[in-house]
Amino acid sequence: IYLFLLFFLFLTYLAYFLFSFFFLHLFFFVFFFFLMIRRPPRSTLSSSSAASDVYKRQLSGDYNPLHIDPDAATMMGFKEPILHGLCSLGYTTRAFLKHYCNNDPEFFKAVGLRFASPVLPGQTLVVEMWEEDAGKVVLQTRVKETGKVVISNAFGVTTLTPDIKSKL
Repeated sequence: IYLFLLFFLFLTYLAYFLFSFFFLHLFFFVFFFFLMIRRPPRSTLSSSSAASDVYKRQLSGDYNPLHIDPDAATMMGFKEPILHGLCSLGYTTRAFLKHYCNNDPEFFKAVGLRFASPVLPGQTLVVEMWEEDAGKVVLQTRVKETGKVVISNAFGVTTLTPDIKSKL
């Protein structure tokens, strides 16, 4: 019976630890997420995607008909062909390079992101940037016409200077 009580005590302690650990991390995630989103971005850049961008991006080797053929796009669940993800990535990275790397790839260290929604050719992309510590910038890209976030959970890292100064 002592072994059973010891096992029950262990399970109780484990459940308490996991429960408190989960909620502690959940609290910090929610707190910092709302802290970041509620403050206005330090820098923004708007760029219109041209309809011809779809054809230029085929140079990357992506020949998926989803990006060119309206029938294929309809068959895959879209109303019309969508822009390549590489194109959205390019607009976001270009804005980061312009504002925080002085348009010099020497100062570019890394970029990471998550594609959240498709973009239609001709829509305007707005890249919002928040400065964090030690050369890290939080990025988010939206479609101006709809307000929909298309690139989220993104960051850029520069080696230019620890105290980043936007060129705006």
